[in-house]
Amino acid sequence: MPANQKYLTTNRFQRFLKITGGTVGGLILCIGFTLAVSSLFSEPKTALLTFSYLFFLLWCALLLVAFLFRNGWVLWAVYGALSIVCWTIFLMFAP
Repeated sequence: MPANQKYLTTNRFQRFLKITGGTVGGLILCIGFTLAVSSLFSEPKTALLTFSYLFFLLWCALLLVAFLFRNGWVLWAVYGALSIVCWTIFLMFAP
């Protein structure tokens, strides 16, 4: 059963923004989140190894969530803001 045409994105640039935001932006956000959470533990090396499994699951989820946004620019703004927050937490608490 094919998808309903009214729900598909017709603008190729918005589709490009969603795909790149989901892959690249999601990757940067996953790396920042994994490092931020592992820096909060007393043994960051062990926690980083454990959270590396969570990394791939989170990246897949963020790639799928990217297509729920109507606008690709909003996606990049949200993923960028969350990435900055995660990287800031990592830099504040890194050993």
